[in-house]
Amino acid sequence: MRRTGLALTTISLLLVADTLAGLAHRTGTDVGVVRVDARSRATETLIVVFPGFIMPAAEVAQAFAPHLRANVGLLVVQYADRGVDPSRIHAALLPEINRLRPYNLVFYGASMGGMCAYDFLLRAKHELPGTPGLVLDTAPASVEDVRRPGWSFWLASRYRGGPLASGVWNALSRLPVSRPTPEVDADASLIVRSRSRSAKVGMPAITSQAAYIGGFRLRHTDLTGRIHYLRANPATQDPLIKVDQAIIHWRAVHPSLKVSSISSRRGDWHIPLVERPAETVAAILASSN
Repeated sequence: MRRTGLALTTISLLLVADTLAGLAHRTGTDVGVVRVDARSRATETLIVVFPGFIMPAAEVAQAFAPHLRANVGLLVVQYADRGVDPSRIHAALLPEINRLRPYNLVFYGASMGGMCAYDFLLRAKHELPGTPGLVLDTAPASVEDVRRPGWSFWLASRYRGGPLASGVWNALSRLPVSRPTPEVDADASLIVRSRSRSAKVGMPAITSQAAYIGGFRLRHTDLTGRIHYLRANPATQDPLIKVDQAIIHWRAVHPSLKVSSISSRRGDWHIPLVERPAETVAAILASSN
């Protein structure tokens, strides 16, 4: 009993110490935007990518770039070290879009990124050129669509985590697990670097992104652009998102929502953007036509 009590006391003290240290750990709130210019002189189509949970923007951009047509440009949002702030994303992203003034503007949101893309469109719908399209890829419409207990999102909204928790995440992320099968021409070094970046992201990014998901509310709007939902095959096997339920929730607000499957993406692979960029880019462009 004494050993159990000592262990619990030690764990409690470590959590308190980590929480206090977390006040000064990974406190950055700046939003980044990674740009890949079209190879032609003019950007006819611009794809704006909102990556999924703790996905690194630079690696996603590098993975997508070789598969873009010559007249297609790319912007990828890099979430802050701490917090998902739609107003900061708006301030960082809108000038980049308006500088390029593309003829065809497509927003692509992967998983959590679908929520972020939707939030951005609500803020910027009267400031964007033309009528943009939105492509949602395995995106939840609410916290109820995520295969995680509700209390974990409640905890994430109150606990940011510190260096100790970040180190534990880093170690756990490197344990051997089943991974998506990369495309034949996928960049193996880029895949390794992407996974390493996600492992080192830091607990404040993890908890603040989870808190954003927990606080997202889908609401009726006057968005007029086309909205397309991408899913794997079969989508019911997705390890993180209740895809069929999410589609019902999105369609309740946007009855014209179109749905299509990426036939070459296995259902138990959750948005393998860096491992399988060719099929993802092809699906985005097909959905935006």
